[in-house]
Amino acid sequence: MILFKSLEVWLLVISGLFWNTASAGYVVLINDYIVNNTDLNELEAALGITIAGIGNIVACIGLALTGSLKFNRFILSMSAMSLNSIGIFVGSFATTKAIYYTSTSLYGLGLGIAVASILAVISDICPVHQLPLLFGIECFSKGLGGLALLPLAAYIAENTEEKYGLLFVGSCGVVGALAMLAIAVLTARKRS
Repeated sequence: MILFKSLEVWLLVISGLFWNTASAGYVVLINDYIVNNTDLNELEAALGITIAGIGNIVACIGLALTGSLKFNRFILSMSAMSLNSIGIFVGSFATTKAIYYTSTSLYGLGLGIAVASILAVISDICPVHQLPLLFGIECFSKGLGGLALLPLAAYIAENTEEKYGLLFVGSCGVVGALAMLAIAVLTARKRS
């Protein structure tokens, strides 16, 4: 299959694998970290995840409303993954409600934009008849990231501090964003 010979496809797989570890890992690890390292209780920590969900919804609606604008989809996705990772890094150093809720809103906005733009990203990589196959490969790579790297993040958090697990998943998000940046560079070179 010609699809598997494309470097962009493999970079998309790498991006999905690492980015899903970041997005899922934050939700898994943040509540314990916040409850154990701040004066917030379980309900206030859970409210942060609700704020992330609201940020996710706002981002999806905003992306739908601006969909007619001609953004570079790879740069948009890379920026969303970076915003998601910034939220994770800020959350791993949260000491107050304000910092924690800000980090979860950044995380939610980045998550919403990245998820809402994935089909557009995939459609720029492959022809229409291969779109379902590449979407399935992308979903598989995200699941693989959750199965392979998320337990490692939990192990790190359990055996050191939750902060280091969060830093690990934030770093995974950066790797995912860098893989998307590499796709943007490759496609720009092909077009010029």
